[in-house]
Amino acid sequence: MNEEQMTGSFFEQSSKGRIHFENLLRGVELGRYDDAYLEELIEYHRLYPWSEKFDVFYAKYAMAHKNYHVALEYIRKAYRKRKASAEIWKLLVTCHEMLGNSLETVFFQGLLKHHYGVPLQFQIPGDRLEEYLAVLTRAFDVGHYAPFHLHEAFWGGNGLEIRPSISFCEYICGFVPGRQESLPYAYWVGAYAEEEDLEGKTCLLEENKGNESLVGHCGAGTVFDFMKSRSVPGKVAIKAEGDMILPVAGTESKQIVSIEAPDAQGKWRLGKGMYSFFRLQGNTIFSSEQPFVIGEPIFLRHSPKRKKLVLNILLDALSWGEEKERNFLDVPNIIGFFKKGIIFNQHFSIAEYTYPAFAAIETGMHLQHSQIFNETASVVLDEKYKTISECMKDLGYYCASLMGNGCGVYNGVTRGYDRLLVAPYSSHVHEGVERVIRQLEAFGECDQFLMVHAADTHPWRASDYQVPVATQTHLSLKDLLPGAMSKEASVRLSHVPLYEHANLTGIRNSDRSLGVLFDYLESHYREDEYLVTLYSDHGTSVYDDFSYTFSDKQGGAALMMRGAGVPQAGFVEELVSSLDIYPMLGHVVGFEVGDWVDGNLPRIFGGKEREYVISNSIFPGKEYQLCIRTQEHEFHLQSVRPVEFDGTVDLREVNTSILLRDGSHREVKDDTLLQYFLQIAREHTKSFNNEGHVWPLEHD
Repeated sequence: MNEEQMTGSFFEQSSKGRIHFENLLRGVELGRYDDAYLEELIEYHRLYPWSEKFDVFYAKYAMAHKNYHVALEYIRKAYRKRKASAEIWKLLVTCHEMLGNSLETVFFQGLLKHHYGVPLQFQIPGDRLEEYLAVLTRAFDVGHYAPFHLHEAFWGGNGLEIRPSISFCEYICGFVPGRQESLPYAYWVGAYAEEEDLEGKTCLLEENKGNESLVGHCGAGTVFDFMKSRSVPGKVAIKAEGDMILPVAGTESKQIVSIEAPDAQGKWRLGKGMYSFFRLQGNTIFSSEQPFVIGEPIFLRHSPKRKKLVLNILLDALSWGEEKERNFLDVPNIIGFFKKGIIFNQHFSIAEYTYPAFAAIETGMHLQHSQIFNETASVVLDEKYKTISECMKDLGYYCASLMGNGCGVYNGVTRGYDRLLVAPYSSHVHEGVERVIRQLEAFGECDQFLMVHAADTHPWRASDYQVPVATQTHLSLKDLLPGAMSKEASVRLSHVPLYEHANLTGIRNSDRSLGVLFDYLESHYREDEYLVTLYSDHGTSVYDDFSYTFSDKQGGAALMMRGAGVPQAGFVEELVSSLDIYPMLGHVVGFEVGDWVDGNLPRIFGGKEREYVISNSIFPGKEYQLCIRTQEHEFHLQSVRPVEFDGTVDLREVNTSILLRDGSHREVKDDTLLQYFLQIAREHTKSFNNEGHVWPLEHD
């Protein structure tokens, strides 16, 4: 792939903006917060009205004049735009400290300590020790793979110390900067078990909560059960409103709970860290000598305004570009089922790997708008943005993610689910299918929104992950060994027989298992009673002979929908983005799509057809990559400089090229077309193109 070097300014006002930025920095350094400073700031804001830097500089001005309430107002505006910025964290520490907001002070000091080595400067009061440690742990944590902590804060023999740990039989810390009140129910972490030993997994987890190796291997296949719950000190009276299900979990081994209902009374043994479910039809009292946990009640009722079942199936990394080239040979059950709905043949991912791509799907937002792109930073989605699961919860659905990797828990992306079953790196479609069927059999009396996030279709390097046995037995050593010791990340695995065979095997296994689920749905539900959406978050590199992050096989992802309200159109060649899943569900199911959503309702649903789709990689430490596709062309842009920790990048110098999308990938030289794509690129990147305007601490 040939590339044209763009040497000049990506934004025309680059030199002017740089002068104003440096003058403002000089004013801060000298403590000169005068009218000249404000004039510089107004001019900077005129050039960059979208930038958080205006809010930062004005907050500094307000702080210099001891107006900390105004300073906090502006620095919070900046934080919403740039959540991983050390400069913003510093100002938040100062404002919260001056205003007496102790937990916020601890949180932002924790971020500065963890990422930049800035010493902690607060005293932990003895009566709030656990609260402070929980908030520090949130600040130190990576953004994905709950319930694991690589850096749990605890008080040891040397004072404040750090260790790896697993949350179990405890609540996930729900601290969110700026939130004024706690929620009535929060995620409590148990162990998932059905038809097995009542406390077998509990014994293993309790013995190994601080086992660094087990944390590093994400629980070694343990399935964790996150449920929105509240604690009961020993007795609770539940007022049943019609038939309802109450989840109850024990906090001690061999715990006995007494149950008194209008027509029954007796005892039940609870599993420690394991939920049992009780059907209540009248006022019922639960009591125990030890504290226990109850989940949010599940009301058993249908509404004609809802579907009986809305099911989302995420097949991680399923490459639609490869399946198109193979004429869908590996997915006959998937194609057969969704031909009676819509199969989008030109759906492209918004990001290159799961953490940002999953967040973009669940929020309908570009990475720079949600600020969820850096998995190493502790960031929580703003509460004003509603996720898909929150919208479904508001409609009255019981919401359960029956399989997933926990990458949306800490950042709030999965906060609308009542229940989450989580097991990173151990999420097979056949298990997900069985869980869905069991869930439908158990809770079929209420309207449900279910999700399965499975990874059979995701390639992993063989040096860390057991590839399918069929791959090991069918490949000769000549084909099996090349690439077997690769240390590349999964998004950059090479095209060798080992990874191609393993991935195709996973795809075929997934399709076979999904055939069972589709047969079940067709035999138990009418077409107007359910809605099923199947999609992938991105593709894979293992079918490409050249390395490009957003090639058709890496950027091309699956997306299809069938059921109530879905046209029976079969294959559709309309361009769609992963961001469009949100407005599609909103349109078909009936929830409001907020004006913050960047997704588009496709023309097939009565919306407007996209002119282009965007894929991009905002990965700190790597060059920024952007791909813009129209029906005829694709435009590639790559920065010369790497992305900063805060997600900004200097785009004064970029490499670009335009290719035909006719299969030849022939490069096109056309200045008018280039200017068309550059205008789209400028608009898309303007909020995070820093043009070299980087805060001193962050640049170091």
